[in-house]
Amino acid sequence: MKILTLNLHCFAEEELQRNQDIISTFIAEEEIDVVFFQEVSQFINSPVYEEPIKKGNYGLEISNRLEALGYSYDYYYDYGNQAFGNQEEGLAILSKTRLGRKESFYVSRETSYDKYWTRKIVKASIKYNNEVIDLISVHLGWTGFDEVFEEQVDELMKHVDPNVTTILAGDYNVSEDSKEYEYIINKNLYDLYYNGEKQYFHDYTHQPYIDVKKEAKRIDYVLSNKPFKTLEREIVFKDVQVSDHYGVYIEIEEEWVWYQEEI
Repeated sequence: MKILTLNLHCFAEEELQRNQDIISTFIAEEEIDVVFFQEVSQFINSPVYEEPIKKGNYGLEISNRLEALGYSYDYYYDYGNQAFGNQEEGLAILSKTRLGRKESFYVSRETSYDKYWTRKIVKASIKYNNEVIDLISVHLGWTGFDEVFEEQVDELMKHVDPNVTTILAGDYNVSEDSKEYEYIINKNLYDLYYNGEKQYFHDYTHQPYIDVKKEAKRIDYVLSNKPFKTLEREIVFKDVQVSDHYGVYIEIEEEWVWYQEEI
């Protein structure tokens, strides 16, 4: 199974259409099975495409480009807060196969639409070999603004069924050498990019001097509640940047058989 996670940085980047073309082409050429997006924006005043998605939605534009390239992906999106004064910011999942059991939920204490530290998560499921796998696109906040990082992790884990294989990918906003990272991993989760191979542990996933971070660190992860063998891994979009984050691409070992029936 091929997985990509990427924080898109809303509409804050220059050459937006070029970036969308680069991301779409990568997904198509690498035949990515599941994509997790964070900071997926749409303009507040744009007309509705299909509630809650509006026309021009960043992830929808990528999905449309993939369709034009001959690749059909199912798309799930929800937003939780305003961003940059004129945008709605959310999370999304793109999947080669049909997404079912879609839901969104808050992990932050704050749930106000007008607070940028509100954290709303999206979750969906896919079927393979008549089994269900859960997918969660994650964007956690750091401790501050009356928020506690560990509480957000605890809220997130309430939505992880230990009896169902779950992939939790996205921007966790904590570095690989932090106590917060240890707190996450101690929830019986596996870091599938690192996966016990030390040479990959410190592969940074964002540019320096973003948010409160001065040094480039690894803050974007693909985690699972079940072990997998990692066949391939790469931090992508570093040479041709499309965001203030880089993408995390992995291929994990399992012979995935996709079905198109609804869950």
